[in-house]
Amino acid sequence: MVNPFDAVLESKGLKYEDLRPEEKRAYDEAGSSTNPISPEEFLEHVKEMIASVTLELCDMPDTPESQDKNCKLKARLKNYTIWQAFLETPLKARKAFEKSIQEGTKSNAVHY
Repeated sequence: MVNPFDAVLESKGLKYEDLRPEEKRAYDEAGSSTNPISPEEFLEHVKEMIASVTLELCDMPDTPESQDKNCKLKARLKNYTIWQAFLETPLKARKAFEKSIQEGTKSNAVHY
């Protein structure tokens, strides 16, 4: 069975073996699923990846040999952080809108 994301990996010059364990798990789940993923589910995945990359960065020795990997992890962390901000913006806007409607409804209530 061909994973629909194989073309994405190839376009980036990557192979399945280049992925980290968490990414392989997500890749396998996404490729075998016929159900679309919701923005909320994707946001949870992004948060998991941020935590994973952060831990890996913290455990990385500060040596010249690890400089390349360190740089790649920082770039990956930045990408996940941008995704998180992108996905959270509509959710925050919706919550603020709902809150303003609730507060507006309360303040417009007639008091006897």
